[in-house]
Amino acid sequence: MKEEISLGELIIGLLRFFKKYFIWIAISVVFGFFIGYLNESNKPAKYVSETIICSDIVDAKRLKEIISDFENEVESRNMKYLSEIFGIPLDSAEKITRISVKIIESEKNYRSDLNLTYSKLNQCISVEAEITTPSMYGNIQHAIQSILENHSEIKQIVDQRKQGYQFTKESINLDILFLKEQRVKMYEHLTSNSGRIDINQFDSEAEFIQSYEKLNELDELIIRTKAFNLIKPFNKNVLSKKSKIKGIASSIFLCSFVMIVVLLYREIKV
Repeated sequence: MKEEISLGELIIGLLRFFKKYFIWIAISVVFGFFIGYLNESNKPAKYVSETIICSDIVDAKRLKEIISDFENEVESRNMKYLSEIFGIPLDSAEKITRISVKIIESEKNYRSDLNLTYSKLNQCISVEAEITTPSMYGNIQHAIQSILENHSEIKQIVDQRKQGYQFTKESINLDILFLKEQRVKMYEHLTSNSGRIDINQFDSEAEFIQSYEKLNELDELIIRTKAFNLIKPFNKNVLSKKSKIKGIASSIFLCSFVMIVVLLYREIKV
């Protein structure tokens, strides 16, 4: 019959094993650390930074969809696409190691076109890029902005909104013209001897103030209506520490694993 080993006995056996070969395992950890450190030191430094883009034209999910090709093509290492879209040579495109696009969840969803007091850009995405040449961040930033600005759907929405605001401005200007004509009539009545006049029927001061305020709001809305707002550009001076730590940890694990396997084999043979 096969002898059954309880969990407690197994744990005690492992503890005895690690106690017996503690020095060898510690040596393998130190050795793995130095091997990993030397290996990572010889690799080119990696830079990681993110840009944050917000829009009140399209939602964050659509923003991510429009530029999702960046993330996919970097992952598949399509250097030709990256070279063309970023306007860089093929060897420079190879220095882009990762691009990830994430949606920044908004706290509240609402449109604020008609009331600038409560205006809030809450449809945002973050684009994180890991590269070995920080000067390329400018190319990536420019490519993202160009794609969003020239996207047919976004351009159509921007143009339509601006045309709507412009049409409203023209209508208000016609109303202002009408109010001015009313004031001229009021003056003519006052300067003529046409009898008793109710001045209140020609009082248009409040209407003038409201019309000019609305024109100012519409001018601001036209300026604010664009494909996106660049909230945070890439920072070109942020070194990635995660990659080096990951490389060193992997080297330590590999060396320790090999040492434990060798020691277990030796223990079994004995």
